Amino acid sequence: MATNIIFRSYASADKAVCLGLFDANCPEFFAPNERVDYAEFLDANPFDYELCLTEDKVAGAFGLSEHGLQQKSLNWILLNPRSQRLGIGSVIMSRISAVALDSGASLINIAASHKSSPFFAKFGAIEIATIDNGWGVGYASRRHGASLIKPKNSWFFDSCMQSLFVRRSINYEA
Repeated sequence: MATNIIFRSYASADKAVCLGLFDANCPEFFAPNERVDYAEFLDANPFDYELCLTEDKVAGAFGLSEHGLQQKSLNWILLNPRSQRLGIGSVIMSRISAVALDSGASLINIAASHKSSPFFAKFGAIEIATIDNGWGVGYASRRHGASLIKPKNSWFFDSCMQSLFVRRSINYEA
């Protein structure tokens, strides 16, 4: 695992590198038609979007926005494919949990594709619903949920000393 991991806020000058992260994850984890939505999201200069840097290079990006009383929504989480399987995703999930808990949230809503869904399941996310072709043809969307309460027998909680149950839902009401 990379030893020097830094989180910093997104700035408009980061748009190209973030779109590069998207392109590196497309079409495996994101449908090509989602790129326009992501670019518009970045153009709005989201104050709650962060970059994860290792060795002064962007390894990932994510955002947490308000989603109702005591809830946050995880927005556009991306990880550079070269950074996968190095433990950086676990560090990002730990950061997400800490930020959510610090804000008083008890739930995190997450929208996942059928490809990214197993990643969130490793941290206790529970699939609530599936929409075939929800992100585009061949890209099922998954809705996940769990509370931000210390799970019993959680190896990740014990190793990170933070609770990590994550609830993920897409931007629609079921």
